[in-house]
Amino acid sequence: MEDKMWSECEGPEMSLVCLTDFQAHAREQLSKSTRDFIEGGADDSITRDDNIAAFKRIRLRPRYLRDVSEVDTRTTIQGEEISAPICIAPTGFHCLVWPDGEMSTARAPEGLRWFQLYVHPDLQLNKQLIQRVESLGFKALVITLDTPVCGNRRHDIRNQLRRNLTLTDLQSPKKAFIEHLLCARHCG
Repeated sequence: MEDKMWSECEGPEMSLVCLTDFQAHAREQLSKSTRDFIEGGADDSITRDDNIAAFKRIRLRPRYLRDVSEVDTRTTIQGEEISAPICIAPTGFHCLVWPDGEMSTARAPEGLRWFQLYVHPDLQLNKQLIQRVESLGFKALVITLDTPVCGNRRHDIRNQLRRNLTLTDLQSPKKAFIEHLLCARHCG
C-alpha cells in the first residue's frame, strides 16, 4: 500500500514539493542577477539572515488522534474572513520572474486585497492613491517607509542593477504612477 501511495505522488506534477525544491528550480530558470536580487540583502545581509533564522525557529505542533474528516482552513485577518491562511506579501518587481509581473498577482481569484503604499513626498498624490485603492475595494494599507533610501545591496551593485532596476515611478506624480501601483498587492 505504501509503495502505491508514493508512486501516485511521483511524476512531473509533484516534482516541486517543498521550498528547497522551488529554490533549486528557480536557480535553474533565472539569470544570476535576478537570483541575486531575490536572494540578496543589504550590506552583510544580517537582517536577511536573522529573518531566515527566525523562520527556521517556527515549529508546527502536530495534533495526533484528531478527527480530520472535516477540515476548515478559514480564518480572519483584520476582521475579514479568508478561505485559508495563505497570503502573498506586498512585494515588488514581480516582472523579474513573470512577464506581466504584479498584474498576475492582482488577478488572484479571491482574497483580502491589501495595497502597499510607497510614501511619496507629494502628500496629495498619496491621498489620491489611497482614495483610489479604497474605491477599488482594498481593505488594508501596508505603508513602506524605507524606499527613499535604498539599502547597500552589494550583489545588485555588482550586477549593475542600480541603474537598470529602480522605482522611477516614485519620482513622478503622473497618472501612470497611480495606474502602475494599482497592480495590486494581494492577500488571500
